[in-house]
Amino acid sequence: MRCDQIKAYYEWEKAFLKQEGCAKKSKRRRKHRVHFSLSDMIQDAIVGHDDKEVLQLLKDSVDPHIVTSSGSSLLHLQLLFAL
Repeated sequence: MRCDQIKAYYEWEKAFLKQEGCAKKSKRRRKHRVHFSLSDMIQDAIVGHDDKEVLQLLKDSVDPHIVTSSGSSLLHLQLLFAL
């Protein structure tokens, strides 16, 4: 989930720079930082079967009762991607 968002952003940025002709490239470019909410991070860890990250996020007090965008809980998400 996060990787797809980052890839889409970089593709958009490349297309935008090509559209401008890259003539206005400044020498001092700001580093873009992408921040994700803890609920997105734990959902991505569950989908990616990253048990260590899930446990670490739960230790960092992520709410285990988060409702996903489809209306299901994290437990439902785990069961869906357990196969």
